[in-house]
Amino acid sequence: MRHEKLLMIVVFGLVIGVTNTGHAEETAAYRYCNIRSEIRSWIPGKTLATYQLHSSGNCSHGGAVGLGVGTGKKNINVNITCSRNPKQIYAEVELSVIPHGENKENIETVTKKFDMPDLRPQRMELSKGSDGRIYELTLIPEIVEIQKPKTFNLSDLKLQEWDFRSSPVILNDQIYVGQMGVSGANLVGVDIVGHATCEFSLIPWKDSKPTGTLNDGVLNLKGKDISIMISGVHNGAQRQILEGGPYLVWTKWTEPKLSKEESQALVRQHIELLQKRRDEGDLTITPEILRRMKEFAKSGKPMLMGSSGRDLRPREIVDPTD
Repeated sequence: MRHEKLLMIVVFGLVIGVTNTGHAEETAAYRYCNIRSEIRSWIPGKTLATYQLHSSGNCSHGGAVGLGVGTGKKNINVNITCSRNPKQIYAEVELSVIPHGENKENIETVTKKFDMPDLRPQRMELSKGSDGRIYELTLIPEIVEIQKPKTFNLSDLKLQEWDFRSSPVILNDQIYVGQMGVSGANLVGVDIVGHATCEFSLIPWKDSKPTGTLNDGVLNLKGKDISIMISGVHNGAQRQILEGGPYLVWTKWTEPKLSKEESQALVRQHIELLQKRRDEGDLTITPEILRRMKEFAKSGKPMLMGSSGRDLRPREIVDPTD
């Protein structure tokens, strides 16, 4: 246990204490404009049935892209050149219409510039088929953001944050009391009505004691003549199972304020309230929730009344070696 305690102090002392010493410019993002281009066609009045995407491409400042489509009696070629100035957003479009057969040399060429400083998409009709099909070029400006490399910060991993996704809760190694769902907090509490309320964290805080462990996604919390086990536990920004445990978990227990009989009465009142809300149109209270709660109340077994989460305030965190 002493070894586990020291290990947790070292690991989470690093999480709390390490700061980013990099310069502000390391985290600055680089932005540029990308223009997405598409040639599409459809027959008006039959858009869903006749829509086609013929070709598409992208270019950014200083670049160009070529698109094309055949319409039966002619080929349509489009060359799009993006702004050479990275601070300007425009595209120059060169449209060439090339007839089939003996008239190949009768090429029609049109050049047009599209300014898009407000990022509004631009459209240009290219041709119209004998069946009424419209061929159109669409230019869609987009801002692309590239994050520059930054100094690694251990605290970015947020290993001390809990993530419970319908995690089953077991009281005293044998009694299933329900499921909990809390995410993104480093201090979590569970309330088992008539038995106890337990708050727990991987970070030591004022008046907490190291009476719990976390090992491979299973949380065991020990109190006076009571224990709680929660499985399916994930941690960190990536929501993964912490490996390398067991790790110490710091807990604070609160004795129940109600007797078991009073607690059962409170559960029945709570069910009546939820049923009323359901009848009034609250669809978040599903029939399955009501069914489970009624089964708990009928059996007289302990029930998880709620779970909560928040982040510890800096003034609450303590050094366990003091």
